[in-house]
Order: sequence, then structure tokens, then C-alpha cells
Amino acid sequence: MDLLLAACMAGLVVVARVMPHAWDFTPVVAAAFFAGMVMRSKALAIAVPITAMLVSDLVVGLHDWRVMAVVYAALVLPALLGLWGRRHRATLVLLPLALASSLIFFAASNLAVWAFSGMYSRDFGGLVQCYVLALPFLRDTLTGDLVWTA
Repeated sequence: MDLLLAACMAGLVVVARVMPHAWDFTPVVAAAFFAGMVMRSKALAIAVPITAMLVSDLVVGLHDWRVMAVVYAALVLPALLGLWGRRHRATLVLLPLALASSLIFFAASNLAVWAFSGMYSRDFGGLVQCYVLALPFLRDTLTGDLVWTA
């Protein structure tokens, strides 16, 4: 049953990423978090976002491998938070963990963009500029993650 659920979740993520959508309004982080909350297999819970990203990235295009490695690693964290959260009352931890998943992904992915893309100066000012310019994406990420988590 877990394998079927994992395949359906990964398929939903792939379709949502490939179809036209608002920037960062995808179910990737929410699916990772949900997989961690409900899958009996830890490996399968972690495989859901990684598989979905890999398949959809093959369709939409691959980027700098260093940035993508950080993005993929950052998608494991919501699954791990979900695994941790399922040991607690879901109603109490759901919103804080969903928000934490979004913020961790935002922080990690933009740190990778700053470090590896060459778009920003490699100093504190460039790091601040990277995060400030990414704030509109954070709004869409938070909105999307909360909608998809609900």
C-alpha cells in the first residue's frame, strides 16, 4: 500500500511541476512532509520527493548540479520532519513543521544559489541581496506548501 501511495504522490508532484503554475507553488515540500508523516517505510518517505524531483527535472530541465544537490538534500528534511512529527499529536505539530519545512527549503536553496550560481557577489552583501531578491518566491513557497499540506 505504501508503494502505491508513494507512486501516486510522486506522480502528483511531477504533474504539478510540469504543468504551468505560479513560481514555487508546487506540492514538492508538502509531499515530502506528508510522506514522512504517513509512510511506514522511512526510505520510501524520503524517496517520494527525490524521485518526483528527478523525474520532473528530466522534463523541465536540469540546472547546476551543485545547486540541485542542495535542493534535493533540502527536500529530505521535510520528510525527516514528518517522520519526527508523526510521533506527536499531528494537530499540534502540523502547521509549525510545515512552516519549518518551507523555511528550511528557502534558506538552503537560496544559499546554494548564492554560493554556486555566480549571480551574486561572494560576500555578505551578495548573500543578503540573494535572500532579499528571493523574498517574493518565499511568499509563493509558503502559500503553496500550506495549501498543498492542507
